[in-house]
Amino acid sequence: MSSVRDKRLLGRWRLASGVRLPEYLEQLTVEFSADGTLTYRYLHDGEPTSISRSYEANGGMLSAGGSAGGQEGNTGYQFADDGSLVFDDGTRYRRMEDF
Repeated sequence: MSSVRDKRLLGRWRLASGVRLPEYLEQLTVEFSADGTLTYRYLHDGEPTSISRSYEANGGMLSAGGSAGGQEGNTGYQFADDGSLVFDDGTRYRRMEDF
């Protein structure tokens, strides 16, 4: 992946709405780092768990590599008036400092 990144994404975001998580998953967060690493963190059966992959973000499109099966995942995103990060599937994340 190249180094194209939307700087507005940088930081840690917490799932606010839009997805029903299985009961064993709690406190889902996603962190976009300047070095191109995307890290998901959550509790799985009470144990801290994380998954990292590389990402690119440009023009409202997010591409994440290293997903299951080695395939790249792509989705659109935008920022709502309240500053929330909203993906095309309707999931909404808020910056951690907003909680």
